[in-house]
Amino acid sequence: MTQPKRRRNTYRLPGHDYSDSSYVYFVTLDTKIKSVAAGSAIDPVAPFTSCRALGEQANESIHFYRRQSKWLAFAYCLMPDHLHMLVSPQGGANLSTLLGSYESYVTKAAWGFGVEGKLWQRSFYDHILRRSKDAEGIVAYILNNPIEAGLVKDWEDWPWCGTPDLL
Repeated sequence: MTQPKRRRNTYRLPGHDYSDSSYVYFVTLDTKIKSVAAGSAIDPVAPFTSCRALGEQANESIHFYRRQSKWLAFAYCLMPDHLHMLVSPQGGANLSTLLGSYESYVTKAAWGFGVEGKLWQRSFYDHILRRSKDAEGIVAYILNNPIEAGLVKDWEDWPWCGTPDLL
């Protein structure tokens, strides 16, 4: 007798349209590397800072999706092992699909630097903003992340942090 397929838990809001461009989302993507090839410069605990080229590729990919009019990026910060973004999907693109494409592209780049298997955790954390005043606090949180982690004294000194689109 075959076991029934286990239903995957979803953390998304039931019935919410994640392609509605009138919503702004605070998103966090975390890495979870289990293995790297022998001789790889990648530190599984800090893949983006241990391999600057990978960090630059992940950062450039955020801007690629902006240029493709897939999302507006109001704030973002790529940290050693995670990414924070304040984004709004555009042109009917679904947020989950966009983030999946982003993760897939960056994962393939990571394979070129010796990451074996998955780069990212299975899901992502998102928070739908309800008031514009919430956005200001979240932008400050995102930009101050490298300061709080002791990586820089001013967020503008962190190479993978910014506010490319106006709120």
